[in-house]
Amino acid sequence: MMRNPERATVSSVAKAAKVSRASVYAVLNATKNINIRVSEKIEKRILQVADELGYVRNENARMLVTGKTNTIGVMLTGMENQFFDPMLKEIYRIGDGRGYSISVSFSSWDMERERRGISGFCGNRFEGIIWVPITPGGDDFKRNIGLIESMNIPLLLIGTYEYPESDNRCQVGIREEESVSTGIEYLSSLGHRRIGIATATATECRRRNMHEIRLGHMRKLASDAGMIIYDRDIFNTSDNAYGGVGFAAEILRRPRSSWPTAIFAADDMLARGLIAGLSCLGVKVPDQISVLGFDDSPGNETAGIPVTSVSLETAEMGRRSLPLLLDVIERKLPDGSPQRIILKTRLVERKSCSSPPMNRMTSKELI
Repeated sequence: MMRNPERATVSSVAKAAKVSRASVYAVLNATKNINIRVSEKIEKRILQVADELGYVRNENARMLVTGKTNTIGVMLTGMENQFFDPMLKEIYRIGDGRGYSISVSFSSWDMERERRGISGFCGNRFEGIIWVPITPGGDDFKRNIGLIESMNIPLLLIGTYEYPESDNRCQVGIREEESVSTGIEYLSSLGHRRIGIATATATECRRRNMHEIRLGHMRKLASDAGMIIYDRDIFNTSDNAYGGVGFAAEILRRPRSSWPTAIFAADDMLARGLIAGLSCLGVKVPDQISVLGFDDSPGNETAGIPVTSVSLETAEMGRRSLPLLLDVIERKLPDGSPQRIILKTRLVERKSCSSPPMNRMTSKELI
């Protein structure tokens, strides 16, 4: 039986590279000791030998010396629709470039799991936290904020609410009402006057509140734009992953003259399910009914009828959030610099929306 080789250490790397232990430690553990000068040639030799010997840095020992974990905790609600995937790719990319590790946790819309995750970030003394809260402003949110601030850990919040700023707290987000307005204005510009809304406000998890807020904005802004939304055209489900398919069957049970000309879905998963259901039942999207999504989550590009959607700019959130948080951590923000970045959303046109059929009557007299 072959014996496992000894674990490579700073001493073994120094011996093999024929340099001092201090030089190896300076290169491999990034101590930035101003008393140690290592030439580029020596640094390359140390890195090559360390790679050949399979050296793995002892992060616990490094933390004892430097007092830093160089790790950022990221707490997200969930990945069921890949919504955060573009954001995470940017966060990882920027973290790699600036020498920070990323530790991701998901609350799955569970308050207790969120609390444990935040507590774990604090207990491990992470350098900073990026957090998408389940219920901003609630008692659980306030307790988590209190814990983070008691540990003096810089925090970046992502979301649609505007949080109070502080020296150790910043934010990247959108204004949800403006985002919904982007979709309403687009449908109006196409000529739609009677629209439906697809929501998941019947769900039992905390995401229900998010859909309720979006529904409220949709109804108000559509009314302001002179559109008609009848109660029967507000489709509701407890399953935002597949509930859109059921909406299609509900629509097909009605006379065609009573269909809305477009349906604005509260998220892209609902929109995709609705398009799939309508297509299977012989309804042409967008020729007979347009479907507009909301969030522009990934996984849509190769679909038969890709969803036109209001993009919440998740990739841009990632590009902007970690640099802002690291500037707070590293005290690089000039005095008076804004610590809140509000992004503008945009409409991503694909194939699920068009002008309404010319022969569709949308007046109230038809109902």
